[in-house]
Amino acid sequence: MSSTNDRSFSQEATTVVLRLSFKTCYSPPVTTFRFHVNIFGHDDAGKKEKTTLYFDVPPRHISSLEETYDVDTTELEPDDTQLLTGGVARVRFLLKRPGNLVQPIHALSLKPASQRTFTTMTLLAAASEFVLFMPHTTLSKEHFRCLHQVVTSPTSRHDRQQQTKEHDWWLGALYGGAGGKLFNPSLVDSIDVSTDSESDESTIATATPPAYRRSGLDDEDAAAAAASEPSNVPNADDASDVDSPPPYDQLESETGGSAPVDDVKGSYIPLPLHRVNQFTNMRLGKQPKKRLRDSEDFDVRLFRRRLFSPPRHSDDKHSQSDLVADASCFEKLDPLRHPVAVVLSKLEQVLKRAEDTEEENRSLRAELAAMRERQHQLNAKLEEVMDQNREYVKRTEHLETESADLDSRVNTLEERHAELEDRQGKTEDKCDTIEIEIADQVHSALRERLIGALETM
Repeated sequence: MSSTNDRSFSQEATTVVLRLSFKTCYSPPVTTFRFHVNIFGHDDAGKKEKTTLYFDVPPRHISSLEETYDVDTTELEPDDTQLLTGGVARVRFLLKRPGNLVQPIHALSLKPASQRTFTTMTLLAAASEFVLFMPHTTLSKEHFRCLHQVVTSPTSRHDRQQQTKEHDWWLGALYGGAGGKLFNPSLVDSIDVSTDSESDESTIATATPPAYRRSGLDDEDAAAAAASEPSNVPNADDASDVDSPPPYDQLESETGGSAPVDDVKGSYIPLPLHRVNQFTNMRLGKQPKKRLRDSEDFDVRLFRRRLFSPPRHSDDKHSQSDLVADASCFEKLDPLRHPVAVVLSKLEQVLKRAEDTEEENRSLRAELAAMRERQHQLNAKLEEVMDQNREYVKRTEHLETESADLDSRVNTLEERHAELEDRQGKTEDKCDTIEIEIADQVHSALRERLIGALETM
Protein backbone atom coordinates (compact mmCIF):
# COMPACT_ATOMS: atom_id res chain seq x y z
CA MET A 1 0.00 0.00 0.00
CA SER A 2 1.49 3.32 -0.97
CA SER A 3 0.40 6.90 -1.19
CA THR A 4 1.83 10.41 -1.28
CA ASN A 5 1.27 12.12 2.04
CA ASP A 6 2.13 15.21 4.06
CA ARG A 7 4.16 14.51 7.10
CA SER A 8 5.18 16.77 9.97
CA PHE A 9 7.48 16.07 12.89
CA SER A 10 8.98 17.97 15.78
CA GLN A 11 12.70 18.30 16.34
CA GLU A 12 13.90 20.61 19.11
CA ALA A 13 10.52 22.38 19.30
CA THR A 14 10.55 23.00 15.54
CA THR A 15 7.70 21.79 13.33
CA VAL A 16 8.75 20.75 9.84
CA VAL A 17 6.34 19.73 7.05
CA LEU A 18 7.62 17.33 4.44
CA ARG A 19 5.75 15.76 1.53
CA LEU A 20 6.94 12.25 0.65
CA SER A 21 5.71 8.78 -0.25
CA PHE A 22 4.86 6.20 2.39
CA LYS A 23 4.83 2.43 1.93
CA THR A 24 3.97 -0.16 4.53
CA CYS A 25 3.91 -3.92 4.16
CA TYR A 26 2.18 -6.34 6.52
CA SER A 27 3.07 -9.88 5.50
CA PRO A 28 3.87 -11.81 8.70
CA PRO A 29 6.52 -12.24 9.86
CA VAL A 30 7.76 -9.26 7.78
CA THR A 31 6.45 -5.76 8.53
CA THR A 32 7.95 -2.57 7.11
CA PHE A 33 7.44 1.19 7.51
CA ARG A 34 9.32 2.98 4.74
CA PHE A 35 9.31 6.45 3.22
CA HIS A 36 11.07 7.84 0.19
CA VAL A 37 11.49 11.19 -1.54
CA ASN A 38 13.15 12.14 -4.82
CA ILE A 39 16.01 14.64 -4.96
CA PHE A 40 17.92 16.15 -7.88
CA GLY A 41 21.56 17.07 -8.34
CA HIS A 42 24.65 16.71 -10.50
CA ASP A 43 27.27 13.98 -10.57
CA ASP A 44 31.03 14.52 -10.87
CA ALA A 45 30.74 14.96 -14.65
CA GLY A 46 28.12 17.71 -14.27
CA LYS A 47 25.31 15.54 -15.61
CA LYS A 48 21.86 15.95 -14.11
CA GLU A 49 20.89 13.00 -12.00
CA LYS A 50 17.78 12.03 -10.08
CA THR A 51 18.04 9.83 -7.02
CA THR A 52 15.97 8.80 -4.03
CA LEU A 53 16.38 9.11 -0.28
CA TYR A 54 14.84 6.34 1.82
CA PHE A 55 13.78 6.51 5.46
CA ASP A 56 13.18 3.13 7.10
CA VAL A 57 11.63 2.69 10.55
CA PRO A 58 12.12 -0.90 11.81
CA PRO A 59 9.21 -2.13 13.95
CA ARG A 60 11.54 -2.75 16.89
CA HIS A 61 12.41 0.97 16.92
CA ILE A 62 8.75 1.96 17.39
CA SER A 63 7.51 2.42 20.94
CA SER A 64 3.86 3.01 20.04
CA LEU A 65 1.51 3.99 17.22
CA GLU A 66 -1.45 6.29 17.72
CA GLU A 67 -4.10 6.93 15.08
CA THR A 68 -6.99 9.35 14.76
CA TYR A 69 -9.48 9.59 11.89
CA ASP A 70 -11.24 12.73 10.65
CA VAL A 71 -8.83 15.01 12.50
CA ASP A 72 -8.93 18.78 12.42
CA THR A 73 -6.99 19.94 9.37
CA THR A 74 -6.39 23.45 10.67
CA GLU A 75 -2.90 22.37 11.71
CA LEU A 76 -2.04 21.80 8.04
CA GLU A 77 -1.35 24.32 5.32
CA PRO A 78 -4.23 25.04 2.89
CA ASP A 79 -2.22 23.71 -0.05
CA ASP A 80 -1.52 20.52 1.84
CA THR A 81 -5.14 20.15 2.90
CA GLN A 82 -6.29 20.27 -0.74
CA LEU A 83 -4.14 17.24 -1.52
CA LEU A 84 -5.82 15.23 1.23
CA THR A 85 -9.33 15.04 -0.20
CA GLY A 86 -12.09 13.73 2.03
CA GLY A 87 -11.37 12.56 5.58
CA VAL A 88 -7.86 12.70 7.00
CA ALA A 89 -6.12 10.05 9.08
CA ARG A 90 -3.41 11.06 11.54
CA VAL A 91 -0.82 8.51 12.71
CA ARG A 92 1.65 9.45 15.42
CA PHE A 93 4.93 7.51 15.65
CA LEU A 94 6.74 7.36 19.01
CA LEU A 95 10.21 5.87 18.56
CA LYS A 96 12.52 4.19 21.04
CA ARG A 97 15.37 4.72 18.59
CA PRO A 98 15.50 6.91 15.48
CA GLY A 99 14.91 5.47 12.05
CA ASN A 100 17.49 4.90 9.32
CA LEU A 101 18.14 7.38 6.51
CA VAL A 102 19.55 5.63 3.42
CA GLN A 103 21.37 7.56 0.69
CA PRO A 104 23.43 6.55 -2.38
CA ILE A 105 27.06 5.55 -1.95
CA HIS A 106 28.42 7.97 -4.54
CA ALA A 107 28.60 11.68 -3.82
CA LEU A 108 26.04 13.97 -5.44
CA SER A 109 25.99 17.76 -5.68
CA LEU A 110 22.42 18.63 -4.79
CA LYS A 111 20.38 21.54 -6.01
CA PRO A 112 19.32 24.09 -3.36
CA ALA A 113 15.77 22.74 -3.07
CA SER A 114 17.03 19.16 -2.87
CA GLN A 115 19.65 20.21 -0.32
CA ARG A 116 16.87 21.61 1.87
CA THR A 117 14.98 18.36 1.44
CA PHE A 118 18.08 16.40 2.46
CA THR A 119 18.54 18.60 5.53
CA THR A 120 14.92 18.03 6.48
CA MET A 121 15.38 14.28 6.08
CA THR A 122 18.41 14.39 8.40
CA LEU A 123 16.23 16.12 11.00
CA LEU A 124 13.65 13.40 10.49
CA ALA A 125 16.32 10.73 10.96
CA ALA A 126 17.13 12.22 14.38
CA ALA A 127 13.51 12.68 15.50
CA SER A 128 12.01 10.43 18.15
CA GLU A 129 8.44 11.48 17.33
CA PHE A 130 6.66 12.46 14.12
CA VAL A 131 3.11 12.65 12.77
CA LEU A 132 1.88 11.25 9.46
CA PHE A 133 -1.19 12.69 7.67
CA MET A 134 -2.89 10.77 4.88
CA PRO A 135 -6.33 10.31 3.32
CA HIS A 136 -8.50 8.13 5.55
CA THR A 137 -8.97 5.67 2.67
CA THR A 138 -5.25 4.95 2.46
CA LEU A 139 -4.81 3.04 5.73
CA SER A 140 -7.79 1.01 6.86
CA LYS A 141 -8.53 0.46 10.51
CA GLU A 142 -8.03 -3.29 10.14
CA HIS A 143 -4.59 -2.74 8.60
CA PHE A 144 -3.67 -0.29 11.34
CA ARG A 145 -4.72 -2.76 14.04
CA CYS A 146 -2.44 -5.36 12.47
CA LEU A 147 0.48 -2.90 12.39
CA HIS A 148 -0.19 -1.84 15.98
CA GLN A 149 -0.25 -5.47 17.07
CA VAL A 150 3.11 -6.08 15.38
CA VAL A 151 4.65 -3.12 17.22
CA THR A 152 3.25 -4.00 20.66
CA SER A 153 3.49 -7.81 20.55
CA PRO A 154 6.71 -9.72 21.28
CA THR A 155 8.29 -11.44 18.29
CA SER A 156 9.94 -14.83 18.10
CA ARG A 157 13.52 -15.42 17.12
CA HIS A 158 12.50 -16.87 13.75
CA ASP A 159 10.38 -13.79 12.96
CA ARG A 160 13.26 -11.48 13.88
CA GLN A 161 15.58 -13.46 11.62
CA GLN A 162 13.13 -13.23 8.72
CA GLN A 163 12.72 -9.48 9.36
CA THR A 164 16.51 -9.04 9.35
CA LYS A 165 16.91 -11.06 6.13
CA GLU A 166 14.25 -8.98 4.36
CA HIS A 167 15.84 -5.76 5.64
CA ASP A 168 19.33 -6.79 4.45
CA TRP A 169 17.95 -7.87 1.07
CA TRP A 170 16.12 -4.55 0.68
CA LEU A 171 19.22 -2.55 1.55
CA GLY A 172 21.40 -4.52 -0.86
CA ALA A 173 18.87 -4.19 -3.71
CA LEU A 174 18.61 -0.39 -3.54
CA TYR A 175 19.95 1.86 -6.30
CA GLY A 176 20.03 -0.84 -8.96
CA GLY A 177 21.70 -3.41 -6.72
CA ALA A 178 24.60 -1.13 -5.74
CA GLY A 179 23.30 -0.74 -2.19
CA GLY A 180 23.36 2.43 -0.15
CA LYS A 181 24.84 3.85 3.01
CA LEU A 182 23.23 4.93 6.23
CA PHE A 183 23.26 8.50 7.42
CA ASN A 184 22.05 9.09 10.95
CA PRO A 185 23.31 12.19 12.77
CA SER A 186 22.21 10.75 16.10
CA LEU A 187 24.92 8.10 15.83
CA VAL A 188 27.85 10.51 15.62
CA ASP A 189 28.28 10.86 19.38
CA SER A 190 27.20 7.36 20.36
CA ILE A 191 29.50 5.25 18.14
CA ASP A 192 32.91 4.34 19.55
CA VAL A 193 35.17 4.74 16.53
CA SER A 194 37.93 2.14 16.65
CA THR A 195 39.82 3.27 13.54
CA ASP A 196 40.35 6.58 11.77
CA SER A 197 38.62 5.31 8.63
CA GLU A 198 35.25 4.81 10.33
CA SER A 199 32.64 7.56 10.26
CA ASP A 200 28.99 8.15 10.98
CA GLU A 201 28.09 6.82 7.51
CA SER A 202 28.25 3.05 7.20
CA THR A 203 28.05 1.21 3.88
CA ILE A 204 25.11 -1.15 3.64
CA ALA A 205 26.30 -4.14 1.63
CA THR A 206 29.18 -5.15 3.92
CA ALA A 207 29.58 -8.29 5.99
CA THR A 208 31.94 -7.84 8.94
CA PRO A 209 32.05 -9.54 12.35
CA PRO A 210 29.69 -7.93 14.87
CA ALA A 211 31.16 -5.32 17.15
CA TYR A 212 31.47 -6.05 20.84
CA ARG A 213 28.63 -4.30 22.60
CA ARG A 214 27.92 -3.54 26.19
CA SER A 215 24.32 -3.46 27.28
CA GLY A 216 23.19 0.13 27.20
CA LEU A 217 19.50 -0.80 26.96
CA ASP A 218 17.01 -1.88 29.55
CA ASP A 219 16.61 -5.53 30.49
CA GLU A 220 13.85 -6.24 27.96
CA ASP A 221 15.69 -4.65 25.03
CA ALA A 222 18.94 -6.32 26.05
CA ALA A 223 17.30 -9.74 26.16
CA ALA A 224 15.67 -9.14 22.77
CA ALA A 225 18.97 -7.95 21.30
CA ALA A 226 20.78 -11.03 22.63
CA ALA A 227 18.12 -13.37 21.27
CA SER A 228 18.05 -11.71 17.84
CA GLU A 229 21.73 -12.24 17.01
CA PRO A 230 21.65 -15.21 14.59
CA SER A 231 24.74 -14.51 12.49
CA ASN A 232 27.92 -12.46 12.28
CA VAL A 233 26.37 -9.87 9.95
CA PRO A 234 25.97 -6.58 11.84
CA ASN A 235 22.73 -4.67 11.79
CA ALA A 236 23.17 -1.00 10.95
CA ASP A 237 20.09 -0.18 13.05
CA ASP A 238 21.96 -1.21 16.21
CA ALA A 239 24.89 1.10 15.58
CA SER A 240 23.88 3.25 18.52
CA ASP A 241 24.52 0.31 20.88
CA VAL A 242 28.10 -0.26 19.72
CA ASP A 243 30.75 0.45 22.29
CA SER A 244 34.36 -0.52 22.78
CA PRO A 245 35.29 -3.06 25.49
CA PRO A 246 36.41 -1.75 28.86
CA PRO A 247 40.11 -1.86 29.70
CA TYR A 248 41.35 -4.99 31.36
CA ASP A 249 42.62 -3.19 34.44
CA GLN A 250 39.08 -1.96 34.97
CA LEU A 251 37.82 -5.52 34.65
CA GLU A 252 40.34 -6.63 37.23
CA SER A 253 39.23 -3.96 39.65
CA GLU A 254 35.58 -4.82 39.08
CA THR A 255 36.00 -8.56 39.51
CA GLY A 256 38.39 -8.26 42.39
CA GLY A 257 41.37 -10.19 41.02
CA SER A 258 41.78 -13.56 39.38
CA ALA A 259 38.97 -16.09 39.50
CA PRO A 260 39.83 -19.70 40.35
CA VAL A 261 39.84 -22.33 37.62
CA ASP A 262 36.98 -24.25 39.25
CA ASP A 263 34.65 -21.25 38.78
CA VAL A 264 35.08 -21.16 35.01
CA LYS A 265 31.39 -21.73 34.23
CA GLY A 266 30.24 -19.02 36.58
CA SER A 267 32.56 -16.29 35.39
CA TYR A 268 32.22 -14.19 32.24
CA ILE A 269 35.02 -11.80 31.41
CA PRO A 270 34.38 -9.98 28.11
CA LEU A 271 37.09 -10.01 25.46
CA PRO A 272 37.16 -8.09 22.21
CA LEU A 273 34.93 -10.07 19.91
CA HIS A 274 37.53 -10.31 17.14
CA ARG A 275 39.68 -12.39 19.50
CA VAL A 276 36.79 -14.69 20.32
CA ASN A 277 36.00 -15.01 16.61
CA GLN A 278 39.59 -16.02 15.91
CA PHE A 279 39.49 -18.61 18.68
CA THR A 280 36.12 -20.10 17.67
CA ASN A 281 37.12 -20.30 14.00
CA MET A 282 40.34 -22.05 14.99
CA ARG A 283 38.66 -24.33 17.56
CA LEU A 284 35.92 -25.51 15.20
CA GLY A 285 38.29 -26.13 12.32
CA LYS A 286 37.16 -23.11 10.32
CA GLN A 287 39.53 -20.69 8.70
CA PRO A 288 38.47 -17.03 8.80
CA LYS A 289 37.75 -15.58 5.42
CA LYS A 290 39.92 -12.58 6.12
CA ARG A 291 42.67 -12.30 8.70
CA LEU A 292 41.93 -9.48 11.08
CA ARG A 293 44.26 -6.52 11.13
CA ASP A 294 45.00 -6.74 14.84
CA SER A 295 46.86 -10.06 14.57
CA GLU A 296 49.98 -8.40 15.92
CA ASP A 297 48.23 -7.95 19.28
CA PHE A 298 46.88 -11.47 19.33
CA ASP A 299 48.96 -14.31 17.85
CA VAL A 300 46.62 -17.15 16.92
CA ARG A 301 49.36 -19.71 16.43
CA LEU A 302 50.88 -18.99 19.82
CA PHE A 303 47.42 -19.23 21.38
CA ARG A 304 46.79 -22.59 19.68
CA ARG A 305 50.15 -23.95 20.77
CA ARG A 306 49.65 -22.94 24.38
CA LEU A 307 45.99 -23.91 24.85
CA PHE A 308 45.59 -26.98 22.63
CA SER A 309 49.00 -28.65 22.69
CA PRO A 310 49.29 -32.02 24.55
CA PRO A 311 50.21 -31.81 28.23
CA ARG A 312 53.92 -31.39 28.86
CA HIS A 313 55.78 -33.92 30.97
CA SER A 314 56.70 -32.20 34.21
CA ASP A 315 57.55 -33.02 37.75
CA ASP A 316 54.92 -33.52 40.40
CA LYS A 317 55.78 -30.12 41.78
CA HIS A 318 53.73 -28.43 39.03
CA SER A 319 49.99 -28.93 39.21
CA GLN A 320 47.53 -28.80 36.35
CA SER A 321 46.29 -25.40 37.54
CA ASP A 322 49.82 -24.04 37.15
CA LEU A 323 49.89 -25.30 33.56
CA VAL A 324 46.56 -23.61 32.84
CA ALA A 325 47.72 -20.41 34.47
CA ASP A 326 50.94 -20.55 32.47
CA ALA A 327 48.94 -21.13 29.27
CA SER A 328 46.82 -18.04 29.94
CA CYS A 329 49.78 -15.70 29.48
CA PHE A 330 51.42 -14.54 26.26
CA GLU A 331 54.99 -13.62 25.65
CA LYS A 332 55.65 -9.96 24.92
CA LEU A 333 52.00 -9.17 25.67
CA ASP A 334 50.11 -8.02 28.71
CA PRO A 335 48.61 -11.00 30.56
CA LEU A 336 44.92 -11.57 29.82
CA ARG A 337 42.48 -12.01 32.65
CA HIS A 338 40.84 -15.45 32.74
CA PRO A 339 41.12 -16.38 29.02
CA VAL A 340 39.86 -19.91 29.68
CA ALA A 341 36.67 -18.60 31.26
CA VAL A 342 36.09 -16.28 28.34
CA VAL A 343 36.84 -18.98 25.79
CA LEU A 344 34.58 -21.54 27.44
CA SER A 345 31.78 -19.02 27.85
CA LYS A 346 32.01 -17.97 24.21
CA LEU A 347 32.35 -21.61 23.16
CA GLU A 348 29.15 -22.47 25.03
CA GLN A 349 27.41 -19.65 23.19
CA VAL A 350 28.77 -20.89 19.87
CA LEU A 351 27.68 -24.45 20.61
CA LYS A 352 24.25 -23.24 21.64
CA ARG A 353 23.96 -21.28 18.42
CA ALA A 354 25.16 -24.33 16.51
CA GLU A 355 22.44 -26.42 18.17
CA ASP A 356 19.83 -23.81 17.34
CA THR A 357 21.10 -23.66 13.78
CA GLU A 358 21.00 -27.46 13.54
CA GLU A 359 17.44 -27.45 14.84
CA GLU A 360 16.50 -24.85 12.26
CA ASN A 361 18.26 -26.89 9.58
CA ARG A 362 16.27 -29.96 10.59
CA SER A 363 13.03 -28.03 10.41
CA LEU A 364 14.07 -26.60 7.04
CA ARG A 365 14.95 -30.06 5.78
CA ALA A 366 11.56 -31.32 6.93
CA GLU A 367 9.88 -28.42 5.15
CA LEU A 368 11.98 -29.11 2.06
CA ALA A 369 10.99 -32.78 2.13
CA ALA A 370 7.34 -31.79 2.46
CA MET A 371 7.73 -29.34 -0.42
CA ARG A 372 9.37 -32.04 -2.55
CA GLU A 373 6.56 -34.46 -1.72
CA ARG A 374 4.09 -31.76 -2.63
CA GLN A 375 6.02 -31.17 -5.85
CA HIS A 376 5.83 -34.88 -6.69
CA GLN A 377 2.09 -34.83 -6.07
CA LEU A 378 1.71 -31.76 -8.25
CA ASN A 379 3.80 -33.41 -10.99
CA ALA A 380 1.61 -36.52 -10.84
CA LYS A 381 -1.50 -34.36 -10.96
CA LEU A 382 -0.02 -32.40 -13.84
CA GLU A 383 0.66 -35.62 -15.75
CA GLU A 384 -2.90 -36.73 -15.08
CA VAL A 385 -4.22 -33.41 -16.34
CA MET A 386 -1.99 -33.68 -19.41
CA ASP A 387 -3.36 -37.19 -20.11
CA GLN A 388 -6.89 -35.85 -19.80
CA ASN A 389 -5.94 -33.01 -22.09
CA ARG A 390 -4.62 -35.46 -24.67
CA GLU A 391 -7.89 -37.42 -24.42
CA TYR A 392 -9.83 -34.21 -24.85
CA VAL A 393 -7.74 -33.40 -27.92
CA LYS A 394 -8.45 -36.82 -29.41
CA ARG A 395 -12.16 -36.48 -28.71
CA THR A 396 -12.12 -33.01 -30.23
CA GLU A 397 -10.43 -34.31 -33.36
CA HIS A 398 -12.95 -37.18 -33.57
CA LEU A 399 -15.84 -34.77 -33.14
CA GLU A 400 -14.39 -32.48 -35.80
CA THR A 401 -14.20 -35.47 -38.18
CA GLU A 402 -17.80 -36.41 -37.42
CA SER A 403 -18.82 -32.80 -37.92
CA ALA A 404 -17.15 -32.79 -41.34
CA ASP A 405 -18.98 -36.01 -42.26
CA LEU A 406 -22.27 -34.54 -41.12
CA ASP A 407 -21.59 -31.42 -43.17
CA SER A 408 -21.01 -33.53 -46.27
CA ARG A 409 -24.19 -35.51 -45.61
CA VAL A 410 -26.15 -32.31 -45.12
CA ASN A 411 -24.80 -30.99 -48.41
CA THR A 412 -25.88 -34.22 -50.15
CA LEU A 413 -29.34 -34.00 -48.64
CA GLU A 414 -29.63 -30.38 -49.70
CA GLU A 415 -28.72 -31.33 -53.25
CA ARG A 416 -31.33 -34.12 -53.30
CA HIS A 417 -33.87 -31.75 -51.81
CA ALA A 418 -33.20 -29.23 -54.59
CA GLU A 419 -33.53 -32.00 -57.19
CA LEU A 420 -36.84 -33.15 -55.70
CA GLU A 421 -38.09 -29.58 -55.70
CA ASP A 422 -37.26 -29.34 -59.41
CA ARG A 423 -39.14 -32.56 -60.11
CA GLN A 424 -42.07 -31.38 -58.04
CA GLY A 425 -42.18 -28.15 -60.06
CA LYS A 426 -42.17 -30.04 -63.33
CA THR A 427 -44.93 -32.38 -62.09
CA GLU A 428 -47.04 -29.43 -61.01
CA ASP A 429 -46.58 -27.86 -64.45
CA LYS A 430 -47.76 -31.09 -66.13
CA CYS A 431 -50.76 -31.28 -63.80
CA ASP A 432 -51.71 -27.74 -64.65
CA THR A 433 -51.45 -28.53 -68.38
CA ILE A 434 -53.61 -31.62 -67.98
CA GLU A 435 -56.20 -29.70 -65.99
CA ILE A 436 -56.34 -27.04 -68.69
CA GLU A 437 -56.78 -29.68 -71.40
CA ILE A 438 -59.53 -31.41 -69.42
CA ALA A 439 -61.31 -28.13 -68.85
CA ASP A 440 -61.10 -27.34 -72.56
CA GLN A 441 -62.49 -30.76 -73.46
CA VAL A 442 -65.35 -30.38 -70.96
CA HIS A 443 -66.17 -26.95 -72.27
CA SER A 444 -66.12 -28.22 -75.84
CA ALA A 445 -68.44 -31.13 -74.99
CA LEU A 446 -70.90 -28.88 -73.14
CA ARG A 447 -70.90 -26.40 -75.95
CA GLU A 448 -71.61 -29.14 -78.49
CA ARG A 449 -74.47 -30.49 -76.36
CA LEU A 450 -75.96 -27.05 -75.96
CA ILE A 451 -75.72 -26.45 -79.69
CA GLY A 452 -77.36 -29.82 -80.39
CA ALA A 453 -80.15 -29.07 -77.92
CA LEU A 454 -80.79 -25.71 -79.47
CA GLU A 455 -80.92 -27.25 -82.92
CA THR A 456 -83.40 -29.83 -81.74
CA MET A 457 -85.63 -27.18 -80.32
